Amino acid sequence: MNAAATSPIERALALAHRALWAAVSTELAGGDPFAIDLPQVATTRVSVELLEMLGALYLFAELEGGGLMVVAEGIVNLRDELTSGGYALAAQLDAFALELPRMPAKRTRDLLFARLFGLGPLASLERADNHRFLGQLGALCTTLVRAGDARRFLAGAGTGATRLDAQASLVAADLAQGLAARAGADVVGIGRRIHALATRSQTLLSNPELLAVVGVRSPADLIRALAGDAAPDIGTSERRGRAGQHVLRWAGSTLDRRRDASPLPPDTAIIDQAAAWLAAAGAGANA
Repeated sequence: MNAAATSPIERALALAHRALWAAVSTELAGGDPFAIDLPQVATTRVSVELLEMLGALYLFAELEGGGLMVVAEGIVNLRDELTSGGYALAAQLDAFALELPRMPAKRTRDLLFARLFGLGPLASLERADNHRFLGQLGALCTTLVRAGDARRFLAGAGTGATRLDAQASLVAADLAQGLAARAGADVVGIGRRIHALATRSQTLLSNPELLAVVGVRSPADLIRALAGDAAPDIGTSERRGRAGQHVLRWAGSTLDRRRDASPLPPDTAIIDQAAAWLAAAGAGANA
């Protein structure tokens, strides 16, 4: 196998292909389809735990942009108009409806995602929204991929990889500090409730009975059918969010190192995630 066939971009694309939203197994419907165990965060000071929480929120922000929660909310609010479907689907919709008032409303979510990530319809240049975030995340992913390329092609030797490792650590620290500064006291409580909403939404949209009622085969098809062809592709949103979540978690792992410690070299797994984010964002490592 040649080197090009095992490049980070190609490995990321292969991983992304296997993780397409339409292939999410309905066997996960009884649990957490995102497999996220949110950490206990006692303070909004920058920390590994806070970055893990913010990474999960970034995933949810991308899923919000892809229509996951708003489509699920719409179905729940219009549940009485569903003229077909059995008792199990009706019970699931009614249970969701009972919980919905306790979950963050769309405007609350949009304001939070704008403040943290500069994402969503309420992101505004007139407010102190985080318009630097996507550029910082893109720069970090690009640097991680380049560091991996340098290490692979130089067989771990030379100053190129070490210099890029140091650059990645600096960009990661800047990104982490910027996010932590925007994480107010509300982020932990809202984050857990958004997690619950996203889990409920994914479980509902994966329900085979609901898919049959609407006449579609997958959650992605369902979102497209109800939100229109102009809606963002939920598969791309999910891949970008998943990859970004992993990169933010890695950024958090660099925080506890001593200032005089050597830069933390990225491993293959995080390089693949960085490449996956760049691919889903439509950017390459040389962009």
